Amino acid sequence: MSYSWSSPAHEDFVESLASKLMANGVMVRLDKWDLKEGQDKFAFMESMVTDPDISKVLVICDSHYKAKADARKGGVGTETEIISAEIYGQVKQEKFIPIVVEYDANRQAVLPTFMKSRIYIDLSNDDVYGDGFDQLLRAIYDRPKYKRPELGAAPEFLDDELAAAIPVREFQALRSATEEGKPTADGLEVAYLKRFQVELGKLLVPKETTDYDDEIVASIARAKPLRDQFDQYVSMKAAFAQDTPRACRRVLELLEHILGLRTQPEGMTSYREEWFDVYRFLAWEFMLLTVAALLREQAWQTLDQVCSEVFVFHRNGDQRDRSFLEFEPYLRSLDERRNKRLGLRRISIQTDLIHDRVSASGTTFTEMMQADAFLSLRSVVQQPEGQTRDFWFPRTLLYLDGNRLPLFVKAGGGAIKAGILKALGVADAKEFAARFEKVAAALNNFDNWRMDSEFIDLRSVTNVAQLSV
Repeated sequence: MSYSWSSPAHEDFVESLASKLMANGVMVRLDKWDLKEGQDKFAFMESMVTDPDISKVLVICDSHYKAKADARKGGVGTETEIISAEIYGQVKQEKFIPIVVEYDANRQAVLPTFMKSRIYIDLSNDDVYGDGFDQLLRAIYDRPKYKRPELGAAPEFLDDELAAAIPVREFQALRSATEEGKPTADGLEVAYLKRFQVELGKLLVPKETTDYDDEIVASIARAKPLRDQFDQYVSMKAAFAQDTPRACRRVLELLEHILGLRTQPEGMTSYREEWFDVYRFLAWEFMLLTVAALLREQAWQTLDQVCSEVFVFHRNGDQRDRSFLEFEPYLRSLDERRNKRLGLRRISIQTDLIHDRVSASGTTFTEMMQADAFLSLRSVVQQPEGQTRDFWFPRTLLYLDGNRLPLFVKAGGGAIKAGILKALGVADAKEFAARFEKVAAALNNFDNWRMDSEFIDLRSVTNVAQLSV
């Protein structure tokens, strides 16, 4: 500890600080304790600064210390010359820590000139002493309060040669503003989604070919970076937004925009239905990613709003208003024509595609299956009176392979169960059971819910038994 014998009170302060450090496991070398009669005080001063066993030098800065250091007078002046040489030499900069114990008339920290530019610790009064001492201990023990996060992997889209230029650069600014809670986040989100829509519009490739399914698959592949970025975007929105009906307002606007992309744009003179299957696929995929993110964050109120939303779009000149069921497609171009043309003998190519597009660092396929199952269950319990035909078919459950979905396994717990029922739009377990069983009875317990020979057991997958009690 380097300090000036300014006054008895200041000497007591320094000794008290040294004692407190010792009590917290820090070995302190102090002249009053270590400099004995007959020893060379200048050699002691030099050893304090240059001894490799000393990891930190605390410079206790008051007006007396500043005056002597700047004038290079007395013991402080000698220490200053030694410390200055070390600071501007090869010693690590963090070895020398200024401790401010006084401010001048202009409320500027009193520091000697050679330490003016250094980050200091404030122990100038009782109000700041506690925090300052904690800061000092962290510096000594090299336990910083703010730690650098782990370095992540480069985004997968950087390795995707098919779509090197597609990811929307505005997303990085939006993510930073959202994570830091900046008021600019809202405007940045508008700019991001506007650019995102432009990139989506580039995916349509109308061609008069007999093997157009190749174009659909290629266009879906080109959309992979956009898909992954949307996954990050909707996951961020679910994590940072409050669980309110307006939380995903702009997400819903984007989903609605994608529905509009499925129809013939103005100025297009020819038309084939399958040209727009890329947007039918993306609408389905994006809805699953949205619901998966909200389920992950248990944003039950927002999820109810998504499923209650009326989506308005134009098709062939007519205005349509539809529910979330509009996002669940059956793509004959893939599951029938491509399957037959190439002899693939797959139960569902579109399901294979959505499975294979999952990124290791993003939403898992299990989470997407949970979203698929939830939307199917919602379509059942919210079936309009007198109807038993408009359902969300959970085709991704082909990959479930007998396992149960974690979210619905937890449906026996009070909080998760109550949340799921809220998101399903029912008041309680009794209402849920009545609605579900009414539809199940009309459909012979969903016996025809099959893909090829595979039975989709919605009752078991969604743990209806637990949700009903």
